[in-house]
Amino acid sequence: MKNDPEILSLSNDAQAVLAGNWMLGKNMTLTLQNQEYALSRRGEKAMRELIGAGMISCEKADDGYPESATYRLTDYGADLNFQKSMKWMKEHGGFSLVQKVAEADQ
Repeated sequence: MKNDPEILSLSNDAQAVLAGNWMLGKNMTLTLQNQEYALSRRGEKAMRELIGAGMISCEKADDGYPESATYRLTDYGADLNFQKSMKWMKEHGGFSLVQKVAEADQ
């Protein structure tokens, strides 16, 4: 599996989130309304890492919920080569990206 060095410098969690949500390309988005479910602590850390690396962006979603956010690949992120095998994803991607909002406060 070919992965650019920038991808391999990320934590396994960030690589798993990137591959699990955006391996199909730039037009894929992830919108969280943050009403019943929000990012888990682990998911939030991985997303922040990807945003900090300039690979994804986060913007206010236009869906009527003030807490909503849409994540998408940046042009930079879309130009990177990243692929993960199912075996790698099973080993490293087996965590929940989101959790119930009530659980986030615990």
